Amino acid sequence: PPGKWQTLDVVFRAPRFDKTGHKIANARFEKVVHNGVLVHRDVELTEGMGGQVQKPCTAGNRLVLHNPQGLVRT
Repeated sequence: PPGKWQTLDVVFRAPRFDKTGHKIANARFEKVVHNGVLVHRDVELTEGMGGQVQKPCTAGNRLVLHNPQGLVRT
């Protein structure tokens, strides 16, 4: 519930690019564990995500955590 401490453990592998900037491997969530419960394992991300704005996956993108209900501490 809101205001209660939560844990999120993420093992993320960024996309891979060659020397010319061409993507050669998609990003992956190797493992995502929420409050001790495995929720994702080996999930490939085929495109960039940005909430309502879809962004292409490029070498300059980053992984961002967002919580509309409150503060996210990393």
